[in-house]
Amino acid sequence: MSDTMNPITLEILNWDYLFAGIEDQKDIEEEEKGEIINNWKQLRANLGEDWLKNEKNDDHPIRLYLFNRAPWSIRWVSELGLGISSLKNKENFNDVFKRLLSVREFRGAYYELRVALSLLKLGVSFEFLNPSDKKTPDIKIISDTRPMFIEITKKNVPEEYTCRSKNYNRILNFLFSKTSEKNLDFYCDIQRLLSTPRSEKIMKESEKLVELAKVSGLEHYHDDEIDIYIFKKENRSLVPKEKQVIQGRMPNCDEIYRIRTTLKQKVTQLEHYSPGVLLIFSDLFWPSEDIELLYKNLVDVLVVTVEEYPKLSALVVYIETYNAFDDDDAFMRTGKNYISIKGYDKNLLRSRNKVIILNEFADCPLLQNEIGILKSI
Repeated sequence: MSDTMNPITLEILNWDYLFAGIEDQKDIEEEEKGEIINNWKQLRANLGEDWLKNEKNDDHPIRLYLFNRAPWSIRWVSELGLGISSLKNKENFNDVFKRLLSVREFRGAYYELRVALSLLKLGVSFEFLNPSDKKTPDIKIISDTRPMFIEITKKNVPEEYTCRSKNYNRILNFLFSKTSEKNLDFYCDIQRLLSTPRSEKIMKESEKLVELAKVSGLEHYHDDEIDIYIFKKENRSLVPKEKQVIQGRMPNCDEIYRIRTTLKQKVTQLEHYSPGVLLIFSDLFWPSEDIELLYKNLVDVLVVTVEEYPKLSALVVYIETYNAFDDDDAFMRTGKNYISIKGYDKNLLRSRNKVIILNEFADCPLLQNEIGILKSI
């Protein structure tokens, strides 16, 4: 850690400061706060007391959630802490944990933890397979009938998307850390793609605005399609309603193509394991007003793709978005060789959308109890 770091910044880079933020939450019930704090303590114990102050973790995704004071983000950290503490004694989980600590490998390991935690809550027996063999699936489910093997992965992310996402998250991390120092908060609406030089310019300008906002109470950065408001919390209402958001723009990509190429690359993990299921987390999917049409398009394309792989018993695509909307339109649609599910977790602002493609021509078709597990996790 740099010796020249601002002492106020050092003040917020500690767990006690973050725990105080949980206690101050008015949108979380006291009983739930107790559970959350316990899970945060577990995360603290497993990551280590100095994890926050280690410079190599400055760009780690966990930090973005730790410094976000929104209730959904606090619950996200709680879920992570619960997952690690609940699974750490499982054989071969140590490899998953090591990857959770890696900036580059975190997301893939996080999805494995999510699936394993779901299985644990369902009371389904399972084990993490030894990762020493690169052709081994991630999880073996043990049921009354036969074992089922699951390979868990995230959808391929193009290099351009990775770069733009990193630039956007650098700005958010910067704003979270700076506004947490005093009684400040921020909104940002960035409706253009960010190059690295532009993101650095925004951070420099924002640093000036933070200092000004400590005195004025409200400052605004505007550049073409970029709006950043930094304000004292009591001045929140002075920010235009339509700008009270935290959002950015990412490059458009052919999402279904990315899912298909991910399938073709990862299906080899299941060549010697039957029945085999590939789970693809697609957390960068484009928004769609007509979700049923989106699912239909996915099914039409993916059924054909899956049928080309007789060793693949089923494909599950998790379509994850993070938005504040109600779950009034939740549904489940079942066809001859697919199941489409739409749902929402209001506490985490996280969608529970997925499409399950059952391979009609698989060497080892799934049994009903195995399909039931895929619907539940």
